Amino acid sequence: EDFFEIADFSSIICTNGERGVQTIRPHPDFERNRDIYVYYTRIEDGCLEDEDKGPKNRLSRFTMDAKTLKLTMSSEKMIFQTSPLAKRVHNGGAIEFGRDGKIWISTGEGSATSTDLDWSQQLHVMHGKILRINQDGSVPDDNPFVGDNNAVKCNTRGGRTSKDKICSEIWAYGQRNPFRMVMDPRTKDDE
Repeated sequence: EDFFEIADFSSIICTNGERGVQTIRPHPDFERNRDIYVYYTRIEDGCLEDEDKGPKNRLSRFTMDAKTLKLTMSSEKMIFQTSPLAKRVHNGGAIEFGRDGKIWISTGEGSATSTDLDWSQQLHVMHGKILRINQDGSVPDDNPFVGDNNAVKCNTRGGRTSKDKICSEIWAYGQRNPFRMVMDPRTKDDE
């Protein structure tokens, strides 16, 4: 066979516009734990273009069955999820495992134009950012905004917080649509 299906995401994925499966990555210790990380657009209410009810980009961990070599869909463990995607464009993103053991996530700003919602410049949402989280979804203590009195974990707040707060998952902001990411294997991620 030229193609081997490891999972059927058709019932949980939204594919209209710039949505769908963004990244599939095996865990760095895959041979031991059989974990696969999938960053995808989770279907919500018919994949609407809606700031409150639209689909969300989600990072989940699945375990591959050693005998069938298929992902066990019931093993899905959500690690991270954005707030709803308001538009069908600039929903791209990617994940990478850094040499620091953290998960790095890029997120598109989700706007038709850079001025629609200007989410990339707003620190209370996770769209239009480079994010850095621990493998369990928690926030590393050395992220740039951790320690700021206004910093909160947005991942557990629906992907955003009030406008006077800062998402502590943010590593860098002001990104338009960073749909791919590469880590330099020769340097530390924070250099």
